[in-house]
Amino acid sequence: MSSAEICTLTGANGPFEVGHFAGDAGAPTLLFAAGRGGSPDRHQNLLQGFHAAGFNVIAPHFDMLPDPVPTRAELLDRLDRLSTAVEQLASKHAPLFGIGHSIGASMLLVLAGATAYTIKRELIAHKLPRDIAHLALLAPAIDFFRGPNALDTLTTPLSVIGGTQDNIIPPKALQLFAALCPPQLDFTVQMVNGAHHFSFMDQMPPHIKDESPQQRAEELRTLYASIQRIFSRKCN
Repeated sequence: MSSAEICTLTGANGPFEVGHFAGDAGAPTLLFAAGRGGSPDRHQNLLQGFHAAGFNVIAPHFDMLPDPVPTRAELLDRLDRLSTAVEQLASKHAPLFGIGHSIGASMLLVLAGATAYTIKRELIAHKLPRDIAHLALLAPAIDFFRGPNALDTLTTPLSVIGGTQDNIIPPKALQLFAALCPPQLDFTVQMVNGAHHFSFMDQMPPHIKDESPQQRAEELRTLYASIQRIFSRKCN
């Protein structure tokens, strides 16, 4: 499979790297946002699969968050990198889609128009100047959106995927998130039986034991293909 070209872009806080699987002129763009660890390299099968399906794939690299509870400055830096990557590498005349894992999924929600709040109740708003056609959120960190009117103006269709064994973002948390979304929002929730928070990574963190790698890889291929079909229908 092809490898990403590593581009160096400059954001508000200095240079940063972006993995870029360039698509044909006018190809739809997939923006990928990694979780706390910050490296899209742990999601290579996802990124390569979408590129093979005809997407222009952009995946900024982030510094690992030293604490599970990030600061406002750390989140704003990630949002700046994501929006800078879209501005410089995404086609302006083709649909934009997003996939994110954990905190990365939360950052994509903010780019789509949601308002996040830190643990100190600091407001974070950073909407892109263009629409996102659809977001697929893998085990999204939804605690950021329990503040006033956090999701009221959200209009981007959402596919939310969680794991029945996720003890970081448990199923009840996703049910609460669904209840907070505007009633008219195009919104689906899919729970993957037996999956935990890190099951949605092609390469798990080193401290997590992969109990059934072959079965999990097959389940991820099926999940990615399902998301590709949803996104591709909106490209026609």
